[in-house]
Amino acid sequence: MTVAGRVIVEGDWISIDGTNGDVFLGRLETMVPDISDPWLMRLLTWADEVRKLRVRANADYPVDAERARRYGRKGSASPAPSTCSLRPSACRSCRR
Repeated sequence: MTVAGRVIVEGDWISIDGTNGDVFLGRLETMVPDISDPWLMRLLTWADEVRKLRVRANADYPVDAERARRYGRKGSASPAPSTCSLRPSACRSCRR
């Protein structure tokens, strides 16, 4: 596809800001949040006061499910077993 005169082909990285939909050419660096950060915990506490959905984590991989459990998740979203590309034991781990 061509965007603003730049040709983007299959295999090129693009990154999308899930908050506002901004699109960036290339792979942006990401980080795992520090759940011990008091400011983050304050923000999450405020969010807990108004949230309706009790899932805080996508658990596509076992390491994600383990991290979510350490962070006190209420539930995990994981791929349906019929579509999961992980080995079956990993999927069970996600849903523990």
